[in-house]
Amino acid sequence: ILGDRLVVFENGDLDQRYSRVAEFRIDEVNLTAELVWHYEQEPESYNGALGDVSRLDDGSTLVTWSLLGQMERVDPAGNVLWSASTQLGSAFGYSSRVESLD
Repeated sequence: ILGDRLVVFENGDLDQRYSRVAEFRIDEVNLTAELVWHYEQEPESYNGALGDVSRLDDGSTLVTWSLLGQMERVDPAGNVLWSASTQLGSAFGYSSRVESLD
């Protein structure tokens, strides 16, 4: 949760066969949540379990498509700034951005 915002990785389900990142504005007084931003891969991908998302200090978003073995860093417009992928059959559980390994 970032102030009144909640950013989540939505896996989808057997009816919604695609996954996405969604950011909601939470109104705790009126008990509502409004979708204010979302990101989906092109073409749409289905990541049926796991998945991770982190909003970074510069406003970009780190997305881990766990079972697909892919990670992306996207800007607020949904442009991919950086990506990494593994061979078929490999997966990521979750991810964390580290400034330096020194």
